[in-house]
Amino acid sequence: MIPVANVYRMMAYAWSALSAGPYASLSAEEFENHADLMAAILCRGVADQARRGFSKAYVLQRRQGQLPRGRLLTGPTVALAARGSRDVVCEPSELTADILENRAVKAALASLLGADVPSARRRELRNALALMPQVTSVGPRQALKGLTRRRTSRTYQALLAVSSMALSGEVLSSQSGDARARSFLDDSTMAALYERFLLRYFQREHPELEASAPHIPWDVDAPDPQLPLMRTDLVLRTREGAPRTLIVDAKYYGSNLSSRFGKSAVHSGNLYQLLAYVNNEAAREPEAEVSGLLLYAKTDAREQPALDRVIGGHRIRASALDLSGDFAVTRGQLDAMARVLA
Repeated sequence: MIPVANVYRMMAYAWSALSAGPYASLSAEEFENHADLMAAILCRGVADQARRGFSKAYVLQRRQGQLPRGRLLTGPTVALAARGSRDVVCEPSELTADILENRAVKAALASLLGADVPSARRRELRNALALMPQVTSVGPRQALKGLTRRRTSRTYQALLAVSSMALSGEVLSSQSGDARARSFLDDSTMAALYERFLLRYFQREHPELEASAPHIPWDVDAPDPQLPLMRTDLVLRTREGAPRTLIVDAKYYGSNLSSRFGKSAVHSGNLYQLLAYVNNEAAREPEAEVSGLLLYAKTDAREQPALDRVIGGHRIRASALDLSGDFAVTRGQLDAMARVLA
């Protein structure tokens, strides 16, 4: 189980806005659980956006009346005329805060109201909801379905990201049929956060390296649309000196090793996938030293991945990143990865 404080640090790297602005003082707070953490972030974010003004967009609104305004809808207007009405039906576009993104934030606040959060936080949630009377209330499924995350400010992006995480947990709990069993941060949500955290950590802490998450092209004689995309989680490249490339495949599982006949081994599918990434990247970048790393999030199991071999001329490793204790330990492991490329 990852401590809530470390989850916050992962979020702060994943969405750098959480390290500054209205969220800056959150780093000194202690949170009871993940729901409490997300509630604190959303309450701060909504209060800040209320001062700045909520994001708005032009939305088509159907209107019926005698004065035409906006785009005339011929079919409904003719139908009214057939019944003797002089009204016309139009679709004017209006600038409004009642948009999908704000509905998602409001739905997330409402979902956290029903979670196990302290009474003081519950009051903050109610106050935050009171700041959004112009926004329509929708259920978590509808809010998630319409969440598009348009190009917005960094603080708004963080707000939408945390709202999405809260809503995903709410949908998951409703499927289980036990509202008291909400985790809000299930494995799939944590896996996505883990991947984003790793990328943003190296981009921020190790500018001497080029950190990205590109698609690796297949080394084929001709493109084929049926070939699956090779989407990486993290690729680190040296900017100076000898060209070195490390392809990192991030894995967040309940079990990091497979077991058969009493023998533990790295998941074969993970290893085959990483080898495909490394081999195709090496073919594209023949002058570089290309290696691969399966980086699992450490679990409570006694045995953890510890593979380090040269396969097909490339160094291939599998190890576990400790996210369960002092974050300085996590930082030390990640910094050691950077030193391998130095």
